[in-house]
Amino acid sequence: MRIKSPIGASVFQAISIAGFMALVVQLSPLAPAQELGKQGGDWLTRAVQYLASDELEGRGLETQGLGRAAVFVRDELLAAGVELLSSTDQGFQYFPFSASSKLGPDNRLELVAPGESAQSSKAITLALDKDYTPLAMSGSGEIDLPLVFVGYGISAPDLAYDDFAGVDVEGKAVVVLRHEPQQANPHSKFDGSENSRHAPLSAKISAAYQRGAAAIVFCTDQFEINKRRADAQKRLDTAMQELEEAKQQPDSQSKSEETAKARELVERWQSKASSDQDELLPFTAGEASSPREIAVFHCRRESLDNLLAAASQSSLAEFETQIDQVPQPHSFEIPGARIRANVAIERKLIQLANIVGVIPGKGPLAEETIVVGAHYDHLGRGEAGSAEPDSKQIHNGADDNASGAVVLIEVARQLAKREFPSVRKIVFVAFSGEERGLLGSAHFVRECPVPLESIVAMVNFDMVGRLSDNKLIASGFDTATQFEKWLEETNEHHRFDVSKQSGGFGPSDHATFYAKQIPVVHFFTGAHSDYHKPTDDFHLLNLEGMRRVSDFAVDWVTKLATVDGSIDYQQVDQPSQTAESKNPRPYFGSIPDFGGGGTGYAISGVAPGSPADDAGLKGGDAIVMLGPHRIGNLEDFDNALRKFEAGDKVPIVFTRGDQQIESAVILDPPR
Repeated sequence: MRIKSPIGASVFQAISIAGFMALVVQLSPLAPAQELGKQGGDWLTRAVQYLASDELEGRGLETQGLGRAAVFVRDELLAAGVELLSSTDQGFQYFPFSASSKLGPDNRLELVAPGESAQSSKAITLALDKDYTPLAMSGSGEIDLPLVFVGYGISAPDLAYDDFAGVDVEGKAVVVLRHEPQQANPHSKFDGSENSRHAPLSAKISAAYQRGAAAIVFCTDQFEINKRRADAQKRLDTAMQELEEAKQQPDSQSKSEETAKARELVERWQSKASSDQDELLPFTAGEASSPREIAVFHCRRESLDNLLAAASQSSLAEFETQIDQVPQPHSFEIPGARIRANVAIERKLIQLANIVGVIPGKGPLAEETIVVGAHYDHLGRGEAGSAEPDSKQIHNGADDNASGAVVLIEVARQLAKREFPSVRKIVFVAFSGEERGLLGSAHFVRECPVPLESIVAMVNFDMVGRLSDNKLIASGFDTATQFEKWLEETNEHHRFDVSKQSGGFGPSDHATFYAKQIPVVHFFTGAHSDYHKPTDDFHLLNLEGMRRVSDFAVDWVTKLATVDGSIDYQQVDQPSQTAESKNPRPYFGSIPDFGGGGTGYAISGVAPGSPADDAGLKGGDAIVMLGPHRIGNLEDFDNALRKFEAGDKVPIVFTRGDQQIESAVILDPPR
């Protein structure tokens, strides 16, 4: 049977709109602006230093620092003379976000070993946090399911390897080894000794979900355990050598301290080396992965080996050896074995807020809108998305994206002082939730506080604080027919080395506007080694470069806001996938809705004339089946699409409101 309860059935409210507003009241209006006015230095320096300070806790989604940042941005826009959009709540456009998760009160699991009859079967009860743990990406509910061993849980037709071939897993629980076959073989087809895209937990969950599995039980592979054991022994040997060296020193206070420290290390690594190295994954492992209606557990190998022995089967280690030799899948339903469990996971629902201000239009252009945007959230202490996932240090995100938020405000500060005889409405939006998947901009276009059809262009700033070699990157220069010429004209005075990049899609908030066929330009000063690390700090910013980018941006937005005539959208094909690309996807032509909820892969639109367009899909639809593959989110869709080739005619099922629609799509070659 499938999980009975929908994902997130146990949800509690963490930060309500009322709670967010209480923080707004607590921080009196204009407080940040007043405080900045008392400090030395120029406004831009003080503003970006504040947004990138430890006081704001990395502007993580569950921090009070994010609320303080929101109030700061709102009040600075007000102080600049920008009006708050009347359709918002004091400048805040709220939207919900399912944040962190925790275990609920009723979690239990037992493995049922076969007996000579149903009455003689034996239940092996597993202890929570000792023998097993649910994982945060799991659904909640009660299950009673047969068990199928599917090796490493990999489906890779391009590599002639499929653990799911020849076994029926629909409505069943699958036992899956972590990582992938032949990890010690540098010539393995799974990217040699490096992890391939098939190794992560999320890829395995996607493969199982697509085939209708109702639960997945992970266990750590023997190669990983052997590697941990060897590492522990190596560290123990080093610690013992250091202890012997400490003992040889002349008697002194220093000798006593070093000997005690070395002895402590020896004891720690002796304990580690003598353990079985089969540690449970933390509950939060893979939490950033989108939850689906599937139960997900991690179990210790001993429990599963006991079950296999009761079913007269070989051990996990023996099965791994068989699989790794060729490699060749060895999947089977475990005779008479079942899993009975209840999963209770509580998901914290919080309110995030975009900040929206406006300079009203005037004259013949007043009914048209230019959107100027930048996200102001970051990673907090690196909970999700950090390039140093084990670090719990504050990630201040000075470049990403305190710099963009401050440039946004600086553009507003300068433009609010100017008078134009005819000007388009300029809407300034500081987005939240960008780091978790463009959530704020997706909500903005879905629940647009201005008529969406009035928006004729969008300008985005993301990571504009590290100007180097005078290089300013402008993505989307070809998304309107006039943009390239206007960029060159604007740059005549500023003399940047403008690097023009094609297309309107990319990993920032401009992508959600281009998905709505709105011309976009995204400004960026380039990548660096501190990206998504705790080291992205204020002292590394090029403040003079930020001022120059701000001045350029003022002239660019002025051009867009005041130019006579239309701004003409232009569709740009995505860059072609190279021949060297591994398993390139055939072209489908859907545009993701990054903030879409519910079941399936939500889309915000389709490219005109694309296979998706020809199949009848529209923005707001959600794809739930592609061929035989069940689709729960974008990752499932991406993995399923890779299993087909250009020219294939593939059945597709999608939902539109309360309707379920069946169609077929003929896939195009990769682009």
